[in-house]
Amino acid sequence: MLQEMTAEHLAEWVTFEKLEPFAADREDGRVGAIIAALYNVNRGSKSDKVWKGDEVRPRFGDDIPPLVLKTNTELKETARFITAIFNGS
Repeated sequence: MLQEMTAEHLAEWVTFEKLEPFAADREDGRVGAIIAALYNVNRGSKSDKVWKGDEVRPRFGDDIPPLVLKTNTELKETARFITAIFNGS
């Protein structure tokens, strides 16, 4: 097929794919919508955060948000919190 396709025709398809993503990108969006729906239906209380599909969808490559590192103090506080949940001291 590529042997018969002109550069202009290929450029049209690339542009079309950016406007109307093909299956893989759409599936990521669908998965995010399902994850958000399941979480929102089962969240603990009405005051808990309502998640949107785009916030929880799988991300790959350049789409991954930057990692935010915690300070030692924040890590220690998290460890104390988890220990308290499991009745530790």
